[in-house]
Amino acid sequence: MDRFPDSKIVEQKPGMCKIEMDVNDGYGMRMWLMSQGQMVKIIHPLYMRQYLLDEMKAALAHYDRAIVEQHKTENLRLL
Repeated sequence: MDRFPDSKIVEQKPGMCKIEMDVNDGYGMRMWLMSQGQMVKIIHPLYMRQYLLDEMKAALAHYDRAIVEQHKTENLRLL
């Protein structure tokens, strides 16, 4: 809420807070959302939700490839 002072809490439950905010969809906002990790779930707009999903999948793909390559290398050492 400190970054977005015009935000409104529209629902609050233990462990969950739904916040409504008017923001731009610039690079800074996208990076801020990415930095929140699992603490944030975008509900709307759908294009921003899709952006976040695509970015997370691309980041995970880097690690999936690294794990596969590491296993291949380890298996070659065992042979």
